[in-house]
Amino acid sequence: MKRTHIILLIIGVVGVIGFIYFMTVQQVAKPYIMSSTANEPTLPIGTQVMASNLWEYKNGSFIVFSEKDPFSNQEYEYIFRLIASEGDTLEIKKGIVYVNSQNVDAHLTLKHLYRVHFDEISSYEHLLTPDDYMYQDANMASDSLFVFLPDASANLGEAIRVKSHYSEKDAMIQEQYDARWNKDNFGPLIIPTNKLFVMGDNRDNAMDSRFIGLIDKASVVASLKLN
Repeated sequence: MKRTHIILLIIGVVGVIGFIYFMTVQQVAKPYIMSSTANEPTLPIGTQVMASNLWEYKNGSFIVFSEKDPFSNQEYEYIFRLIASEGDTLEIKKGIVYVNSQNVDAHLTLKHLYRVHFDEISSYEHLLTPDDYMYQDANMASDSLFVFLPDASANLGEAIRVKSHYSEKDAMIQEQYDARWNKDNFGPLIIPTNKLFVMGDNRDNAMDSRFIGLIDKASVVASLKLN
């Protein structure tokens, strides 16, 4: 092989390595595989998505952010939908999310917890995976199953959406916000400067900002662009 060809080959290899570094390590473009059901039905578990720090994000976008796990003290990256940004007023009333008094749920495809009578469960079995069944204790209705269903499919039978009453309090939420709120009755909360409020589309099966608190704007590393 001629010396010129060897030099060109080396340059090509270095260029490819540099391109991969630039695209992945620098977060210009990075693939992710959804490892949880938190964003179903929009992003089902196992879905591969591409994120980039070149794409602008706004309320409604899916963002990737880095957070330290309180138990292991390690940094992990998470994907959730951005619901409210600094200066916005967020409120959840009877399980519906409002930002600046606008119903944001009306334009989204969401999943919630439903109570389905045993006689009706066959209407939904084709939609359910093992992750969609909620653990039931002795205090729950014995004639029904509690499952996470896409809202659009709930009318296949007589599924009843399960909501927390406004008088119920959630210990995790109270610890984060020092307020007697729950997942379905929350706020109003004005998002502080440099903070963001994120949620999963699987609203009753996502450890999002209702439970883990607001995230730092500086922790956002990339955003998704969905077709």
